[in-house]
Amino acid sequence: MRNFVRVLFGLFFIAMAIVNIRVTINNPDLYEEFITEDTALLPVYYSVWHNLIVPGLPYFLVLLVVFEFAIGYFMLTQGKPVKWSLLAATVFTTALVPANSYTFANIILTVILVWLLVADDYDRSFFDQIKQRHVI
Repeated sequence: MRNFVRVLFGLFFIAMAIVNIRVTINNPDLYEEFITEDTALLPVYYSVWHNLIVPGLPYFLVLLVVFEFAIGYFMLTQGKPVKWSLLAATVFTTALVPANSYTFANIILTVILVWLLVADDYDRSFFDQIKQRHVI
């Protein structure tokens, strides 16, 4: 079960990288309003977002897409890279919780990621499982 969920999360992070590429191309201004003064659950998030992230938004978005793709890819591998990607994803989803009321749901993702993180060693990659036709 954990292996299946890990694969879903890996594919989810890769899908989110693709979504962020599409949004960046079609509607980059959407990111400027991701955190507003009215929606930020912690005021520091609004300040950091609008004073640090938004001015360098194109660079930040490139880093975000690379980060999400890397996290997703490494979740699909095996061994320590899986654990490191789960840890990075846990920190990432936890850090997003106070961004606005929509990201508050990331608490659920964080709990599941912690559950995956404390699991076994993930000794088989998703790619090996595909070759062996044994995904779960």
